[in-house]
Amino acid sequence: MSDLTLGTSVMGTDAAIGRLTGLVCHPTTREVTHLVVNADDVPGSERLVPLDRLAHFDAHRLTLAMSRHEFFRLKTMETNRLLPETMPDDVDVGLPFRHANSGMTFALHERIPRSELALRRGTRVVDRRGHRLGHLHSFVVDPASHDVTHLTLERGRLFRRRDVTIPVSEIAAMTEDVVCLRSDADVVAGAPTRPCVHH
Repeated sequence: MSDLTLGTSVMGTDAAIGRLTGLVCHPTTREVTHLVVNADDVPGSERLVPLDRLAHFDAHRLTLAMSRHEFFRLKTMETNRLLPETMPDDVDVGLPFRHANSGMTFALHERIPRSELALRRGTRVVDRRGHRLGHLHSFVVDPASHDVTHLTLERGRLFRRRDVTIPVSEIAAMTEDVVCLRSDADVVAGAPTRPCVHH
């Protein structure tokens, strides 16, 4: 098993690219399908990288099987989508905005596969009663199956921060905003911990 830590530096075959900012996975099977990578020096450059383009990773660095130029040829994570004049109330379109010159309305749309979700560093983790436990810090991934086997959440503040490892069997539900566990806070308090490692 190997850790994929959000915020880890990402290298291409020829140069540094940026940092890992999220994972895209199936909420039911927990299989990771894409990495979300952002170039450090280019605002708004997040791109979806298929997991099969991950050549190697360890606790300090991910290496992609592509050059920096190839990375920038991938589609950006987010795109602006033109909205029709009227929309059903039950359709989630993200945060709409109106273009000042054209008067047309757009919404920011994430290009992630249907029925999958993007998990990012800082996503809240709550117990079964809705009490906040901490936030996502990293994932433990089976390199053979690409399944997420454990989540690591960061608890505490400043010098008392600890990473707590939770098996995915403890997850009751996941959205892009929150991970809900089946257990109470006291169960999480007794889970294995280790000092936080920041990148």
